[in-house]
Amino acid sequence: MNKQVFVFSGQGSQYQGMGKNLFETSDEAKKLLNLADKSLDYKISDIILGDQKQLIIQTEYTQPALLTLAVAQYNYLKSEYNFRPTIMAGHSLGEYAALVCSGSLEFTTALKLVSARGKLMSVSAGKAGAMAAVRGIETARLKRLVADQISEGKVVTISNANGKGNNVISGLKEDIESFAELLEANGATIIFLNVSAAFHSPLMHEAASKFAKLLNEVEFQMPESLVISNVDAHPYQSVVEIKEKLSLQMENTVNWVDTVSYIVRSKPESIIELGAKSQLKKMIMQDYRDLKIFSFDDEADLQAVKALLSDESKLASVSSEYSFISRMLGVIVSTPNKNFDTQDYEKKVIIPYNELVKKNEDFKEKAYSPHIEEIVELVKRLRDILTAKQVPIIEQIDRVNDLLLEAKLGDQKDKILEEIY
Repeated sequence: MNKQVFVFSGQGSQYQGMGKNLFETSDEAKKLLNLADKSLDYKISDIILGDQKQLIIQTEYTQPALLTLAVAQYNYLKSEYNFRPTIMAGHSLGEYAALVCSGSLEFTTALKLVSARGKLMSVSAGKAGAMAAVRGIETARLKRLVADQISEGKVVTISNANGKGNNVISGLKEDIESFAELLEANGATIIFLNVSAAFHSPLMHEAASKFAKLLNEVEFQMPESLVISNVDAHPYQSVVEIKEKLSLQMENTVNWVDTVSYIVRSKPESIIELGAKSQLKKMIMQDYRDLKIFSFDDEADLQAVKALLSDESKLASVSSEYSFISRMLGVIVSTPNKNFDTQDYEKKVIIPYNELVKKNEDFKEKAYSPHIEEIVELVKRLRDILTAKQVPIIEQIDRVNDLLLEAKLGDQKDKILEEIY
């Protein structure tokens, strides 16, 4: 089985109508949305699919809505395919979706928790906070400048360490504004965020303390997959640790850059982003261009996810039965992609892959094995798909050679390689 990693997006990715098609077509998603509607004193469906656009951007409504969407996406995939993630991680709010999908936290309990979390954070919005994205300055240097500000009594912190040189600062509005001027003078680009509170900063301390009491009343289980904490970018080791770090998370830095580093060190076959938009995919790819990462909320990516999980399900359920095309599909899915042109990838990888899936089903139905001439044509199609994924020729030859060895073609193997390459 492939090493699958699931990451869950947080606030800032929400938009009116997110997940509309999923909630209309998936029975699993409909079931979860109905459950969410009955769990709070308002209907989540009205927030996500209704016409009150101002509600979706208010944090007390945003958080339950995003949680519902991410869990619905995950439940849909689980209802269709056989897979088990090795690692899960969420960006701030997304960590709650990771805990739900890993079996650590019951959905309706999580829904009530994030609703309370959103309300507590909204109350803290009265403290004149501000947040700003900082680009064009190294993180180490930014940390030194933040430390200087703190030594001067300013309320400033790095609230989101999103990537190498990709950070967000948070704190008192007047302190953030003056710090922004200093950063711009040092060559940084500053983008103020459209928020009314200083999330993940000391201004959230009171909210975090109140939230800690709520967490103590909640029953957690140890996750079935590794779940990475935002606080220290390490997997949770105990239920007590989960409660402690979820409280700390509200006023501490979202350590996403180290979370991604942990994931990369695990050598994942693919990373699948759940939630709204593709923000995490974009952030991760800024630092790691060679990773195979897909976003559920991108239609082309979703088709790739379905193909990947579909093939993995088949390999899991048919371990001894040999099928040449099934093996080909496995080669395609397990080979990292370096082509990030969505349209080109759809045309030259996704569509041909789906055609092979259909041909494989036809062959199975007829109990048909391809002749040597057909194998040559199939391998040519494999070569074209690997070329579209921008796989180096040497690597292509190695993978095709292994495929032909497994097919036990004897002397024909070298002839096929010579003809194709």
